[in-house]
Amino acid sequence: MATFRVPSPNELTQPIRNAVQSLKDYIDKFLPQGVVAYAEVTANQTGFTSTASDITSLTATWTAVAGRRYRITGHLGCAQQNTSGGFWNLQITDASNTIQALAPHSLAVGEQAPITAFEVVVPGAGSITRKLRARTSAGTGDVLASSARTAFILVEDIGPA
Repeated sequence: MATFRVPSPNELTQPIRNAVQSLKDYIDKFLPQGVVAYAEVTANQTGFTSTASDITSLTATWTAVAGRRYRITGHLGCAQQNTSGGFWNLQITDASNTIQALAPHSLAVGEQAPITAFEVVVPGAGSITRKLRARTSAGTGDVLASSARTAFILVEDIGPA
């Protein structure tokens, strides 16, 4: 007569755990992982001139994973040219102020507009910093920010390289 052995709960659930782990490994390797760093400001910053300067609090640092692609988005909800119409330059820079991406935007005196810059990068593994800087080609300008029109820097993992 054949004997029947009742499998343990661990024996019954192990194939499910293995399948879940395989799915998790697939997701981690092949799909975008989403937001990895974000900073925003909701207060005005004034006095931008023809010398590029940091936009206060708009710096993002993250630990990059080798072989992953990242998109960095810098956005000013509202840039305002106060005097001498010209170009606004929104810059995405590294920690040493080397420009990685640049978004120029022409503004007349008194004109306001949103400005957005993008960078896509595949860095090596390690700590990466990006920050937003701005300058005008002439005169002075302000970054006008509020809860309704934030200025931000966003870093997203958009998938494998």
